[in-house]
Amino acid sequence: MQWAPQMAAGGGGLPPLDKDSFHRLKAMFAQNDTDNSNTLDPNEVARLLTAMGQPVNQQIIWKFFQDYDTDRSGALSWTEFCAAFHQKAPTAPAPAIAHPSVDGKFTDAEFPPTRDSILKSPNGPADHIDDVIAHTNNGNCQWLRASEICPHGKLFNNVHPNDIAQGTLGDCWLLAGMAGLAEFEGHILSLFQEKTVTPDGKYTVKIYDMNARRWNSVVIDDYIPCINGKPCMAQPQDNEMWVLLLEKAAAKWFGSYTQINGAFAMVPFMFLTDGGPCRTFTQRPGDINTYDIKQATLADAHNRNSVQLMPQGALSSDQLWVELMRADDNNFIMACWTTKDPPGGAAGRGASGEAIASDGIVKGHAYSFISADEYQADGQLHRLVRIRNPWGKNPAAEWKGEMSDQWAGWRRLPELAAALNIGASECDGMFWMPWDSFRDRFSDLGISPQSMATPRSGKSESSAQGHTPTGGAHGKSFTKPRAPKTRAASAKGKKKSRGCC
Repeated sequence: MQWAPQMAAGGGGLPPLDKDSFHRLKAMFAQNDTDNSNTLDPNEVARLLTAMGQPVNQQIIWKFFQDYDTDRSGALSWTEFCAAFHQKAPTAPAPAIAHPSVDGKFTDAEFPPTRDSILKSPNGPADHIDDVIAHTNNGNCQWLRASEICPHGKLFNNVHPNDIAQGTLGDCWLLAGMAGLAEFEGHILSLFQEKTVTPDGKYTVKIYDMNARRWNSVVIDDYIPCINGKPCMAQPQDNEMWVLLLEKAAAKWFGSYTQINGAFAMVPFMFLTDGGPCRTFTQRPGDINTYDIKQATLADAHNRNSVQLMPQGALSSDQLWVELMRADDNNFIMACWTTKDPPGGAAGRGASGEAIASDGIVKGHAYSFISADEYQADGQLHRLVRIRNPWGKNPAAEWKGEMSDQWAGWRRLPELAAALNIGASECDGMFWMPWDSFRDRFSDLGISPQSMATPRSGKSESSAQGHTPTGGAHGKSFTKPRAPKTRAASAKGKKKSRGCC
C-alpha cells in the first residue's frame, strides 16, 4: 500500500484512497488500536502515519489533531481520521452579522429565527408553500438551539447515512443527498469549519458555487424551528447536530426553508461538492431498455429550481450497466429515484406523506446508489445493484422483491446468498436488487463524476460482512469484470428539470 507523502507541518491532508487501500487501512487502524477503544491516541496515530509512509514529528501530530479531533477527546475515531483524506477547499471568510441575543450567543442577523426564514419565497405555489405553512403553524415556530435539541450531544458522532430522518418538510432530495455524501467517510466533516460544538452557537459551512467555481463560507447560528420541542424539518437519528445545521445552511443559501421544499435529486451534489455538472439517465416512457442522457447544471447557484438539463443522446440498458460499473470503479457519487406509480397502490406513508409501495419502493423519493456488481454464482451470472434508502431503519421502505433480505428464493441460490452474507442482513435501509427488477421499478439515475477521496461506507460495510464480489463461498470466485468503454450519441438543446420530493 503506497501513499505519496503529501502531508506537511502547517496543514494539508492525505491523498485519496482506492477501495483496496481503504480496506487495508481500516485493518491497520484496528491493529494500532491497542486498547480496543475504537480510537487512536497521538502515539497510535503517529505509528499509523509512519506505516503509511507519511512524515511524522510532534508538530505534524499536533496539527493533525487540531484539524481532525472533532470532539477534542484527545483520540481520533475512524471517521475523524478519514476526514484527513478530503482536501480542504479554500473559502473566502464570510461576514458574521450578529443580532442582539437574549442568551448571549450568536444570532445570525442575515437569517434570523423569524417567520421569514421559514416562509420567504419568490413563488409560493412553485415552492409548495401551503405545505410548509401547514406543518409549521404558519411559520410561527418555537426556535430552539441545536444544543437544546441535542442535549449533551456532539456536532459529529461517527457520521453515517442513517443519521438522517426526514421531518415534515419535503426536502428528501437534500436529505438523501446528505446521506449520499455521508457514505464517504470524512466528507461531511470537511464541509464544516468547526469540528466540535461551539460555545456561541456560530458555525461556518462550505457551499460550492458551480458557476463561479469557488467555495463560499456560509455562517449560521444554531437556532432550529420546532413545534412542541421537535424539529419541523430534518431530525437527527442520533444525538448529534450536523444534520440540523447542514440543512439550515442550505436553507440560508437558497433563501428560506420553504425554498428547499422539493428539488431535483442531483442538486445536493452540485453545491456540496465541486464535482461540476452531473449526468442523468431517464427511461423512455414504457421502455425499460432505453435511457435518455442529460447533463445537469445549476444555472443560478442560489436557486435550487434552476437546474438545466442538456440532452446528450441515448443509450441501451446494457450500455448504462457498463456506465454504472465504470462509475462504481471510479468511486463517483450516484443516486437513483423513480417517477413510476407503485404497483398495487400504497402500503404506507413516509414522514412527509410519500407513498410507500407494497414492494417497499417510494415514488418521488431519492436513494443512494451504492454499487453495480456482477457475480458468477450458482451456475449463472447475476447483475446486482445495491441501494440505500436514507430513511434507514423503516422496515416498510426496504425492497421486498427478488434478492431482498427476506426473499424466499435464496435457498435456490446458496452460493450467491453466502457471497452476499444474506443471513446477516439488517434493517438498515440497504438492499440488493437484480438489475432487471431495478429497471422495472426505478425510472432515473444520476452520476456526479467526481472521484471521492474514500470509498462508500455501504461498500465498506458490505466488504466487512463478506459482501464483496471477490472471494466467494465453496471455493468459488465472485469477480467483478472491468467495465469496457462505451460512447453515447450527442444532441443539442436544453430542458427544465423534474423535481424530487
